[in-house]
Amino acid sequence: MKVLMVEPGKAPYEAELDGSLRSMQEAVGGGIESNSPYEDPAVIVSNRDGKNTGLTLNRAVYGQDGSMTDIIAGTFFIAGLGEESFTDLPDYLMEKYKEQFKYPEKFIRLAGEVVVAKQPLPPEEQARPADMEEPDGEGVRLDESVDLAFDLDEFFRRNSRNYAAIFRDPHERKECLADKLLSGQTAQIRDHLASLEKNHPYLVGDLAALLERIAAYEKKYGIMSLREQLDSARKQAAQTAQRVPEKTKEPERG
Repeated sequence: MKVLMVEPGKAPYEAELDGSLRSMQEAVGGGIESNSPYEDPAVIVSNRDGKNTGLTLNRAVYGQDGSMTDIIAGTFFIAGLGEESFTDLPDYLMEKYKEQFKYPEKFIRLAGEVVVAKQPLPPEEQARPADMEEPDGEGVRLDESVDLAFDLDEFFRRNSRNYAAIFRDPHERKECLADKLLSGQTAQIRDHLASLEKNHPYLVGDLAALLERIAAYEKKYGIMSLREQLDSARKQAAQTAQRVPEKTKEPERG
């Protein structure tokens, strides 16, 4: 049985199964469940306990209206759907779903909502025609924000007892830091790092590395530092003052 196999962190690829229950269970790493969310004669077969057992989140599934209906955990495959059983996935659907699930995805909860960020293909899988779509800039920024937020939170927890006591939920705090980065509130993060440097001067090397990453992030996404914002405000005020004509003095009456 010809199927499209989709693993976390990888591009989809064609595979052959013998059609037995055992071969399908081995493919997904456990008991199977099937779902047919599309109008096409195709079925998604995945690990029925994937989320409960903590398998890596793989790809999102969307309904006809474009809204997310599910996130599949662990490896899954797409097979053709016959009248009574699974069958070979037709070539035209193989190509369709290769493109649909082409890029690996990362999931993060921000502001109470799950956000999907498409990831670049692994280096060994990057050979593709030039007209293929790359992950969008928004997804790349989200990924960079999440990575930087993770490293900042881990650094603060290792070096500040007060931080760990105040922000007890690491996941919630990482989301908050990622939100601050995405909204351009890097000045608050810099202030926290400066406070840590004042109390722990031996961390100057590690702090410098983090500040350098923040500076690169600000430059890449056009975020002005607090000093730059103040300088810009002063410059605008000076330009405004130059444009305002001075009041002419009234002649003195004799």
